[in-house]
Amino acid sequence: MDELTFHFGARIHCTDDTFGALSKVAINPATLQVADLIVENGLLLKRSRVVPLTRVSTIGDDGIYLTLTCEEVAQLPEYRETKTERPLPGNGATVNLDTTYATTPVVPMVTEIVREGVSPEVKVLSAGTAVQTDEGTIGKVHGVNAWVADKKVSGIVTRQGVFFPETGHVPIHEIERFGDAVIVLRSPHPVTSSLNE
Repeated sequence: MDELTFHFGARIHCTDDTFGALSKVAINPATLQVADLIVENGLLLKRSRVVPLTRVSTIGDDGIYLTLTCEEVAQLPEYRETKTERPLPGNGATVNLDTTYATTPVVPMVTEIVREGVSPEVKVLSAGTAVQTDEGTIGKVHGVNAWVADKKVSGIVTRQGVFFPETGHVPIHEIERFGDAVIVLRSPHPVTSSLNE
């Protein structure tokens, strides 16, 4: 098999025990290479660690195997997301909101997500990342496929539906743009195969 599939929720196996599950995949949008895997462990107090792709030994039906012990994974950089708000760039003006008794000035704001533990250039995909065409959302990302040889993304696995979910594959040439919250597709119906799970 010349492709690797990183399914969200896949168990992470270290050399000595199971660590947790795959929660996110970091992709370099310039090279289209998988850069890091973000693995999560813990029940109530969940923590995420950034595992370089070079630390993956194999991927099997029962999960992803690493060349690290659980203790070594716990020492890797922690992944965190923080939401921040800042004024809209290039917009020094305020907007006045009329109320019954006064006019309140409001500065237009933009919300950004700041990520710690990964390079600022990467896009971080998770099971919550929407897959959209011009016609709307066709599903969510369920996994990422990459070539074994160079670790470049060959496509994504999509999932649609709740009670009887269907999965499909979108090849890389159908993807117009990777974003953290959304993947935009080039054509209206690019899913090449659909299977019931």
